[in-house]
Amino acid sequence: MLKITAFILLSLFSMMSYAQSVKVKTIKETDFKQFETFTMNVGDFAISGEDDRKISNQEFHEKLKTFVINDLESKGYQFTEDSTADFVIDYVASVFNLDQSENLGPLGGTPATGPNTVDQSRYWSKNYREGLLVLEIYRGAKNNLLWTSESKMDLSDINPDRALSAIVVKSFKKFPRRNSKKK
Repeated sequence: MLKITAFILLSLFSMMSYAQSVKVKTIKETDFKQFETFTMNVGDFAISGEDDRKISNQEFHEKLKTFVINDLESKGYQFTEDSTADFVIDYVASVFNLDQSENLGPLGGTPATGPNTVDQSRYWSKNYREGLLVLEIYRGAKNNLLWTSESKMDLSDINPDRALSAIVVKSFKKFPRRNSKKK
C-alpha cells in the first residue's frame, strides 16, 4: 500500500512539474483571414522573488517577439514595425516564486512505527517558480479586443526559452491561418 501511495504521489508531482494551461478566447465575429500584417508592442514584464534579474524587459520582449513572429508568419501573416499593421499584439508577463504546503494529518498515510508516532502530523511542501503570459490582439485606433490568450506554466525544472516557445505555440495553436484553402 505504501509503494502504491508513493507511486501515485510521485506521478502527480511529475505531472505538476510540467503543468501548463492555456485559455484562448476569440471574439466570435472576428474574421482574421481579412488581416495581412501585424505588429507587436512592448508589454509589461515583472519578476518577483529574485535579487538579480537575469533578463531585462527588452531582452524578454525580443525573445517573445521572435517566437510570435515565427508562429504567425507560418500561418500566413506578415510582421511589420509600421503602425499601420492590421492588428497589434500586446502582452503582460510575470515570473514569481510560490510555496505550497499542506498538513496531511495524523500519520499522513504512513503507518506508525511505534506508540510515540501515532499522533504525529505529516506535512508536505513544495517551492516552485510559475510564469504567466497574457497575449492580446487589438484592432484599430479604438483598441478593439479581438483575441486573448492566458497562459500559466511551472518553470521550476525547465529551460525558460523552451517554456516561452511552447506557450506561444500552444497559445496560437488554434489561431486561424490566413492562407488556408477551402475544400
